[in-house]
Amino acid sequence: MYKAISTDCLGFSLTFKEVARTIFELHYEGFWFNFSRDCASSAGETVELLDRHALLPAGFILPVNLRKDQATFDEDLQRLPAFGKFAREVGLTRCITAIAPGSDERDYRENFEHHRTMLRKVCELLGEQGISLGLEFVGTPERRAIRRFGFIHNLDQMLELCAAIAMPNCGLLLDSWHWLMAEQSYSDFAKIAGADQIVLVHINDAPPGKLPEEQLDAERCLPGETGVIAIDEFFRGVLSLGYEGPVVAEPFDAKLATLPFAEAANRVMDAMARVWPESNHEN
Repeated sequence: MYKAISTDCLGFSLTFKEVARTIFELHYEGFWFNFSRDCASSAGETVELLDRHALLPAGFILPVNLRKDQATFDEDLQRLPAFGKFAREVGLTRCITAIAPGSDERDYRENFEHHRTMLRKVCELLGEQGISLGLEFVGTPERRAIRRFGFIHNLDQMLELCAAIAMPNCGLLLDSWHWLMAEQSYSDFAKIAGADQIVLVHINDAPPGKLPEEQLDAERCLPGETGVIAIDEFFRGVLSLGYEGPVVAEPFDAKLATLPFAEAANRVMDAMARVWPESNHEN
């Protein structure tokens, strides 16, 4: 495994070009791209920056909106091959998106079929460029409570969706926060076929003294900060599958965004280093 960074996860809207030198100096090994900003640079310039700072192209956020109307989805889908071409030229082979855990318009089965259809089309286009798509289940009860109909919010349900999509490049984004919120346990890692089914890992911690239904999705903590999330067990499960890909901290801590980016990124790196598994310290 290796430590990568997403500026979005720290509350910053900064491009790779703006932060490449800083994250190299802070000993990150990879960068998670946001194409709404990072496609402004050419693929060649991006590769040159990656090489200059010895950084890995960790992956990118899916530039397709799954939550608006059909016209928006169709328009985004038409642009996806161009993004995929850029990704291939840069060396990006991992892409992720979160699945909303509820809907006001569709019941569970309608929404399941809706997502199966959309995501199969996405996987087909990404697969042409050798890119895998990681789907994140959102386990926070608060996020379901605001919707009329509940939807996918745990590992079993997400694995069912992946099986229904039936594409070899469809996998999982595993987030330690949502793992806790969905009440998953170490034994649940055995349900995952192997490392190839994991596209990305997110780590974080949770505020103490709250029941899961009291937790707010947008209020989290740095990895290892409170000990509410059993991060050692989470890492042990990920490593048991042989995962060797990027790990990104997603603390959603509003205080970080009030700091200069370099200071915020350094705090996150320190937190990641403290919880990093012993067998991976050399990374």
